[in-house]
Amino acid sequence: MRFPSFSITGALGLASSELISLTKGNALIYSAGGSMLGPIFNWGKYKRRKEIQEEIAHQALYRYEQSVLQAFREVDDALIDVDTYTRETIARQRQMEAATNAAKLSRARYDGGQAGYLEVLDTERSMFSAELDATSAWRHQLSAYLYLYKALGGGWITPREQDSSK
Repeated sequence: MRFPSFSITGALGLASSELISLTKGNALIYSAGGSMLGPIFNWGKYKRRKEIQEEIAHQALYRYEQSVLQAFREVDDALIDVDTYTRETIARQRQMEAATNAAKLSRARYDGGQAGYLEVLDTERSMFSAELDATSAWRHQLSAYLYLYKALGGGWITPREQDSSK
């Protein structure tokens, strides 16, 4: 739209079959002159339109780059969560095993008459607390794997979506 265009037909829709008759009608001259000079007078408007469209394209590129960076960050965060919760689950399992062994020893000492029942209750409470902590850590680890799966673009299909795709 920024460059001149030439029109063969006039403003009233008249067309010439011979090029000599182009100069006979005033409508054709005015129409051709208008289409030739129009872009010159509107040069700034068309230039601004082009610049606006270029900026819109730059904005779309920046949004795309932002979404790619966001995706990388989500995957990185999910990998860190998986590693952290895996280590925590292992530590909580060891803690649970130690608390279970302590409860067994405390029960054996009670049965042998060397400890009071309060000690047995205390070690069993500690064992129960360690089991809850281990279960919670395992739940967090599984959630971290699900988050990683989602961050990598995974998903699952509901029965309704599966039926609608058939």
